[in-house]
Amino acid sequence: MPMSSRGITAAVARPAALAAMLLTLVSVPAVTQTASIEELVSAVVRVNTHITPDGRTVQGLGREREGSGILIDGDGLVLTIGYLMVEAYAAEVIDNNGRTVPANILGYDHETGFGLARTIEPLKLRCRWASPPRSWKAIPY
Repeated sequence: MPMSSRGITAAVARPAALAAMLLTLVSVPAVTQTASIEELVSAVVRVNTHITPDGRTVQGLGREREGSGILIDGDGLVLTIGYLMVEAYAAEVIDNNGRTVPANILGYDHETGFGLARTIEPLKLRCRWASPPRSWKAIPY
C-alpha cells in the first residue's frame, strides 16, 4: 500500500519545526546555542542506496546513489530526497561518527519528492525528536 501524501506531509513538518527552532536559537545564550546546534548537526546523516540493476532509472541516476538525510525520530527514521529510494533494494545510513547502519526503505512520495528509510537499529545520536505515528508501512517496489 503506497504511503499517502498526508503521511509523509506529517514527516515533513518535523524538519520545518527544526528550521524554526534553529532560527529561535539566535536569541539564546551561547552555551545553550552551541549544544543545540551540535544536536541539530548530529541529526544529519549520509544515505547510500543500491538500485535494482534492471531499474528504469539506472541509466539516468545510476545503480549506487548517495545523498544526505535528517533523522526525524529516535528509532532511526530518516527523511531524505526521494530519488535515493526509487527502485532501491538496499540502503545504509552513515552517522557523523562514521558508523554505518543498514536501513529498510520505507517509501517515496511522488508529490513531495521525499523518501523515507528506517535504520535496522536506532542511531546513537544526540537528537531528541518525538516519534511519528506508527501507521506508516513499508512499500514494496
